[in-house]
Amino acid sequence: MVHNWIENNYNRLRQITHNVTKENDIDDIFQVCIEQLILNNKSFTMEEGARFYFFTKIVRNNYYSKTSPYYYSNKKFNHLELRNIEVIEEPYEDFDEMMWVHQNIDRDKKTKDWYYARLFEIFISNGCSITKTQEMTTIPRNSVSRDINKYRKILIDRRKKRISEN
Repeated sequence: MVHNWIENNYNRLRQITHNVTKENDIDDIFQVCIEQLILNNKSFTMEEGARFYFFTKIVRNNYYSKTSPYYYSNKKFNHLELRNIEVIEEPYEDFDEMMWVHQNIDRDKKTKDWYYARLFEIFISNGCSITKTQEMTTIPRNSVSRDINKYRKILIDRRKKRISEN
């Protein structure tokens, strides 16, 4: 029943999402709200007008709440801002090692886990300072430290593998 209603009113639901958020890129929040609507289908035995109101309430709660699933997945850290931070290249003592690190970062930035590589790149450009990286990205210090260490371990494992192959 819920699936049919969503299919029949798809364009109107997208318009409601756009009207609440006032953003052009609504795919992420729309997806979260549709999932919540499907999960809450027990209370979906209401009239047609109440269904739209219920969906509008779901969109508002997700968009404006700082504890919603949408906030934690999309709004908490502005991904576009993180991607657009300018990185200052600094010379390394070991040029070959520097090139290998940058090649790995460039390769990883094109994967689904681009966040860790980009954060590590920003970390390097800030003189390997977690505090400066945290201030520049507005990501909490503990998260910056954890994520940088995670990516650092990935690079160390790759380096060990590369050395053992040679």
